[in-house]
Amino acid sequence: MNVGLVTTSYPRHEADLAGNFVRGFARALTRLGHTVEVLAPRPSEPSDPPVDEGISLTWIPYMRPRSFSRTFYGAGAPDNLARDPLAKLGVAPFAASLLAHIAKRRTRWDAVVSHWALPCALLVGRMCPGIPHVAVMHSGDVHALSRLPLASVWKREIAKHATTLWFVSQSLRALFGDTGDVNVVVSPMGITLPEDSHSSRSQLRTRLGITRDTALTMSRLVPIKGIDVAMRALAQCPEMDLVVAGDGPERASLERYAPRNVRFVGEVSGVAKVELFRACDMLLYPSRTLPSGRAEGVPTAVLEAMSYGLPIVATRSGGIPDVLTHDVNALLVQSDDARSLAAAMQLIAAKTGLGERLAAHALRDSAHYSWTALLPTLERALTHG
Repeated sequence: MNVGLVTTSYPRHEADLAGNFVRGFARALTRLGHTVEVLAPRPSEPSDPPVDEGISLTWIPYMRPRSFSRTFYGAGAPDNLARDPLAKLGVAPFAASLLAHIAKRRTRWDAVVSHWALPCALLVGRMCPGIPHVAVMHSGDVHALSRLPLASVWKREIAKHATTLWFVSQSLRALFGDTGDVNVVVSPMGITLPEDSHSSRSQLRTRLGITRDTALTMSRLVPIKGIDVAMRALAQCPEMDLVVAGDGPERASLERYAPRNVRFVGEVSGVAKVELFRACDMLLYPSRTLPSGRAEGVPTAVLEAMSYGLPIVATRSGGIPDVLTHDVNALLVQSDDARSLAAAMQLIAAKTGLGERLAAHALRDSAHYSWTALLPTLERALTHG
C-alpha cells in the first residue's frame, strides 16, 4: 500500500530527536512492505532531513518569511504556543496549507496515518473518507482537545472519521472518553532495541569523565519534564552526579541554580546517546502533571533505558505507570517530591542488588515495546475497516 503519514513533527536532520518516533512509525510501515509519503511542517531554517528507503518527505510551508515558522519543533507545539506569540500566528496558516497538500495527494493513498489530533486527525478524517485512517493520539493534543469549547463535539468528529484510534497511554484513552464503534489501540510508540556494544562500560565511563554513581535524565528542558525537581533531589545527594541530556527554553534557568554535581551536555543522539545509556548508573525521569492537567504519554527515553537494562527512578505521572511498576522494573514516586526522588536514587546507589533486579525486569519487559514487536498491531490497525 501507499500510505500517507500526516504529522506536526518529523526529524529535521539525522540527529534530530523531534518527532523521531514518527520516523520510527514510518520506517515500521516500510518493513511491512508499504511506501510512505510524509507531510510535516517546514522548519524555520533550512535542514537536511533524514533519508529512508520507501519514505518520501514533503515539508509544508505555512509562514512567510520562513523564520516566522515557530509553531512547531523546538520546545514542542504546546510550549511554543504558551511562550511565543508568533507561534500562535502559524496555527491557521499551517492548517490551510496542510489541507491543500492533503487534497493533492489523497487520491493516491491506500491508507493514511495522522499523528496528533489537531489539526492532523481532524483534517485527514474529513479529506480522506473511504480509506483506513489510523489517528495516533499523543499527550499534548488530547489534553488540548479536552480543554476546547465543545470538546466532545471535536472528539466525536475525530472518532467518526477514523478506522483506528491509537492512544499512547491508558490515561489518554480515558481522557478522550467515548470512542464510539471505532477500533482502539493503546500502546506507546516503539523503540529500536540496542545492538551489542564494542566498548566496555568502564572504557565509556573513563572517556565520558564519569567517576561516581551517576544518574541520567534525557528530555526536552520544559516544565512538564520536572528537571527542576531533579535539581533539588541532587542537592540532597552530594555523593552522586547527574547528567542532564537535552535542551529547551528552561536550560539557562536550570543551569543557574543547579548544584555542582549536575552536568548539562545538551541534546544527544546516535552514538552519544547510546554511550550515556551504557555508562550511567540509572535513569531519572521526574515528569509531572501541569496545572492545566496535561501529563505525558509514555516517554521514549524511559523505554530506551529499559532496553539498556538501566535501573529507573520515575514519577507516577501520565502514561509512565503503563510500562513501569514500582519495585518490579523501576522505583516510582509522586511528582514534585524531590525528597522521595533522592531517597529512591540512594536506594539504587546502595548496591544492595535492588538496581540489578529492577534493571533485569526492565530489560525483559522492553522487548514488548520494540517496533518489531509492534508490527502485527500496526498492520492490523492499518487494515482495519
